[in-house]
Amino acid sequence: ILFQIALKHFSSGKSFISPLYLQHQGHSRTVIGCETRGNHVVLLLIFDPMMSKDHAGRLVSAGPADGQGPMKGLRKGIPELKAKQYQILRVVGAM
Repeated sequence: ILFQIALKHFSSGKSFISPLYLQHQGHSRTVIGCETRGNHVVLLLIFDPMMSKDHAGRLVSAGPADGQGPMKGLRKGIPELKAKQYQILRVVGAM
């Protein structure tokens, strides 16, 4: 359900789409977008504040030669989200 909510949110067609905030026990992440693959798999693009400085640096320096480019470290599928429960914060209206 979480992935379908994100897909609907980011597919609105508006010129500006606010991020979603994904929260679980003791941690929150910022969802900045989502991607769909040809086989109907939805991946969330997530900034995680727990990402190490080294890992973040590899995101910036990665290129097409590594197979998926710099977005690889931001893509998260169902297997990567392991908490039993999540809350989604969505900002609507003017900010």
